[in-house]
Amino acid sequence: MASSSKKYSWNFQKNTFDDAGQINGDFSKILRGMKIERPSLLQSSVSTPVSDIFVRELIQNSWDSADDQRRYIKKSMGIEEVLPFTIDFEFDSLTGTEKKSLIDGAKLKELRDQLKFINQNQLDQNGKRFFDVVGKCFKDLSKTNSPLNILKIIESGTGGMHGKWGTRDSRLYAAMLSVGTNQGSDDAGGSFGYGKAGLIQASGPSIVYAYTAVDPTRLDKGDKTSRMFLGVAYWDQYQNTDGTDFSGWSTLGLIETNRGKAIATNDEADRLAASLGIETRDPNISDEIGTTFLILEPNVNAESLKEAVETWWWEPLINKKKEFSVKITDAKGKHCDPAPTSNRKLSAFIEAFLTDHDDNPQILSKNLGSFDKSLKQNHIGATIAIGKLKLAVDTEPGGWSFPEKEGESDESLIALMRKTGMVVEYSRRNTSPPYARGCFIASEGVANDLLRQTEPQLHQHWAKDKTPDIPLKATDFSNYIHKRVTDELRAFRNNFIKRRVATTRIRHKLFDQLCGGNPDGEKARKRKKPPTSPKEVREVSIQTINCSPVKVNQRAKTIAGLGKFHFAPMPKVAADAPFEIEITVGYYFVDDTGNYDRKDPHELNIEDIPTGFTKTQRDGKVILRGKLKSQGVNVTLKSNPHSVDFTGKFVPTAAKLNQASDTEEESL
Repeated sequence: MASSSKKYSWNFQKNTFDDAGQINGDFSKILRGMKIERPSLLQSSVSTPVSDIFVRELIQNSWDSADDQRRYIKKSMGIEEVLPFTIDFEFDSLTGTEKKSLIDGAKLKELRDQLKFINQNQLDQNGKRFFDVVGKCFKDLSKTNSPLNILKIIESGTGGMHGKWGTRDSRLYAAMLSVGTNQGSDDAGGSFGYGKAGLIQASGPSIVYAYTAVDPTRLDKGDKTSRMFLGVAYWDQYQNTDGTDFSGWSTLGLIETNRGKAIATNDEADRLAASLGIETRDPNISDEIGTTFLILEPNVNAESLKEAVETWWWEPLINKKKEFSVKITDAKGKHCDPAPTSNRKLSAFIEAFLTDHDDNPQILSKNLGSFDKSLKQNHIGATIAIGKLKLAVDTEPGGWSFPEKEGESDESLIALMRKTGMVVEYSRRNTSPPYARGCFIASEGVANDLLRQTEPQLHQHWAKDKTPDIPLKATDFSNYIHKRVTDELRAFRNNFIKRRVATTRIRHKLFDQLCGGNPDGEKARKRKKPPTSPKEVREVSIQTINCSPVKVNQRAKTIAGLGKFHFAPMPKVAADAPFEIEITVGYYFVDDTGNYDRKDPHELNIEDIPTGFTKTQRDGKVILRGKLKSQGVNVTLKSNPHSVDFTGKFVPTAAKLNQASDTEEESL
């Protein structure tokens, strides 16, 4: 590591009590005790509130910068190609000469000496707790064999923190020293400028260094400042032993001049960055434009970051159009890159997101159309696009939509997202099966901006309640979105509720209209299954996975019945498996009283004969014989085409050979 210029030292800001707008350096305490709510499904032993907030806020701010740079390139150069955007998280544990070099370059001894002269008697309870944590981070500073842990965050594909220092346009000032302001565009995800609070919270001693290289083409005429460096310590306010009050703000990289505070730029910024082990950047190379952050003694680790990035940022990671990637390396050099498609907990959300067709009846992909200006709750004065809703269910035996045992993670969840793709919230929608999972992605433009306006500081939900600080048009739109998503979810789930009520029946809307609704009528609802005698206790379980009509010929108005069933040993005979069984499945037409003629089945065929089974046809029914293993077997059948005017019903039976037949005619 190269040595930095000796003229830069920490500047400890003194406190004043005669002016407005004073805030001490430990403003990240606004996040103290706050967390992003996770549903039970996504609870993790490695995730922490700090890692969740850190990943959401830091990536969101970098994303806004990358998005701004992409728009600038498109507008100024007419380039349509999307510039790749990457963030690398590199953990390291320094000892020996590397540790000493960082201590010297970061001027950590100056901070340690300042700590020694804090008047402990003047600190309140929070102050004592804060400086106790900081002190522990500096305790082994002089021991070269005791590791000093650091985390570098290296972004590429952004525009860097451009804007002339000392002006309202300075993004470096906004990112590191300003509180409660936002310099992003109206559609930016980071709408409050609280990203730095998440960054500070991730550092044990609350110290952050930033080195940025900006796009030279974005500089004002005559401005040659292409790189800048700034270090900031965000401490609680304190009093020195000589009675001097300090605000807790300390900076490295600023020098007092007769024109105000000048920041370390260009070669000086490069030298300061290199002294901390930060690789310098050439702003004339597009891939090197961007910012590198370094934090000391991180409160997050590689594993917690990987899990948090997957949970909150899976959409842009798998959406190739967004050209976004994240790399994570732990202190031992092991790569822990996020892989959301390998995260089992996210599989349903991702499957729903990636499906844009309706070939699979268990997945809904729907454009929700427009928020029409004629609607009473529309205060926008214009019709706007809403967004897309993607939903999925899992009705396989033991699937999460119909779990065998209810658990706290069994609930319907919708990942709510805006333009960036970060999950704002995993919204819980109901607590009864069939459960569904999926995502809603708001349309870009007006819809995106309205929902942004409803988000609180941490962007963790879309507020629906009317409040003076949120435009009425925004909360009304949020209310409409929540209700619309709830209605669509209910309609989607109802498809599978009906299948569970009459899982073996194939019906068609036209037949329902002709028959006046349920062909079974009131009798079907009142019909009770006869009590089972001890001799009739079934030995083979029959579960209906799915039964649905399939269009065959729309002009001829014909359909076919498609049924899928799972046969498995009942617990009382599970130890006997594998054992020989006979499966018989018939397909019958149901009359308007709900009855059918067992002697008159409609022709039925099997899609694939299960391994180890033989098939025969008898009177239109399919008969399978073979050995039933403990894990059971799936059987899929399809009827010959028939008129849409008829309602078909599957009747599967199964029996252990040499035993009485076991019939399943009622719903599961």
